Amino acid sequence: MSKKNQSRNGAIIGLLLVGALSVGALSVYAGRSPANEVPKEVRRTERLPEHQSASKSNKAKENEVSVPQPEYDKEGNRTFNKVNREVPKGQDKYVFAINTYLESTKITSNDARVEKAELSGDTLTVTFSPAIMGGYGSEDESTLINGILLTAGQFDEVHKVVFKIGDQEIDSLGHVEIMNPMPVQRS
Repeated sequence: MSKKNQSRNGAIIGLLLVGALSVGALSVYAGRSPANEVPKEVRRTERLPEHQSASKSNKAKENEVSVPQPEYDKEGNRTFNKVNREVPKGQDKYVFAINTYLESTKITSNDARVEKAELSGDTLTVTFSPAIMGGYGSEDESTLINGILLTAGQFDEVHKVVFKIGDQEIDSLGHVEIMNPMPVQRS
């Protein structure tokens, strides 16, 4: 081997050693560094899906449903505050809860309604009027979908939701993909 190739090989080996030592040092640093608090400016404000039952103390009464109402803070972060509403006699609790949620958002038109909701096992199939495809922005779609999943999540028997118009499953409202069935969100 020529001296030129030996020095080139030595440089490559040296760089590999420096790289390996850097990765090792970062691993040790990451493993020993405290990560017990997420800075406030990067905290997530919406709840992630949970698959456990909500506690009975947070539940509405037997003839009431809890309707999430989207609110935004100064930074534009969305949260949901819940308001209990009495289900009118003769109305389906799932249909009433989701329709009341849709009204509270002030995002959808009055024609965007749940036509029926059917529970099969632990999956609630929600059939919407065609007006639900209202041409919303992605933030509004996210608010609608997350709120519907949160509304359905108050019912212990519901674990997943399927979104439909007529006999067809909805795979998107325009921007946000809907992966039917979607897990409910519980708070």
